[in-house]
Amino acid sequence: MGGLIKQIERELSSSNNENGIPRGFNIKIQTGNPNQQGIMTQTPEKKMPIQNISEEETSRRQTLPKQEAESKVKRLSDKIIYEINVPGIKNKEDIIITKLEQGFEIKAYTKDYCYIKTIPLQIEIIGFTIKDNKLIVELKS
Repeated sequence: MGGLIKQIERELSSSNNENGIPRGFNIKIQTGNPNQQGIMTQTPEKKMPIQNISEEETSRRQTLPKQEAESKVKRLSDKIIYEINVPGIKNKEDIIITKLEQGFEIKAYTKDYCYIKTIPLQIEIIGFTIKDNKLIVELKS
């Protein structure tokens, strides 16, 4: 231990300039993505569009029985794909994605049910599509 302290003292004394003050070093920490000149720029977070729902549709959705949706997860090199079974889903307007403190909650409304799926991941949603009675949600990994 004493040898290490002596070595540090020698390095500090060798790095002194004329005033006897150590030169030190400068550390910069930045977040964001560098552009062509190496200047860091902030990337804005994508926001999901707000949907306007009629009063009649809101009251209908509140009376629907809730059911936990079954899902499969696939992990690719640059994204995670959730395939959520939602029989009877018609269009993207029937899907509501809510960001929670510990992940996302997805509600898909059909004629007879409200399918709910909670994804316990705090990562960005790239997008979602509907295909063959399945909701496919792509997440950034």
